[in-house]
Amino acid sequence: MSMLVGLIPGSPARAEPNPDQTTRKLVPYVISDPDLIDHPERVSEEFRKNLNLDNLGVKPATADGPSESTRARPRAAAAGPES
Repeated sequence: MSMLVGLIPGSPARAEPNPDQTTRKLVPYVISDPDLIDHPERVSEEFRKNLNLDNLGVKPATADGPSESTRARPRAAAAGPES
């Protein structure tokens, strides 16, 4: 499962922007961290406050792939004793 977060512009880009019109940059995030997917309100709140997800350890997606996460992932539970 993954989650997509970013600022979506209100209108298509024009060749010559109107100086009275606000323009926005699209910054895509593709989140696959299960903890953040289970708690999307944390992602929304962080993005609303800072316009990025750096404090959550998530970098924007690039043309080369999805967002890079610097968050420590919990280790998988140790397997039981072998038979």
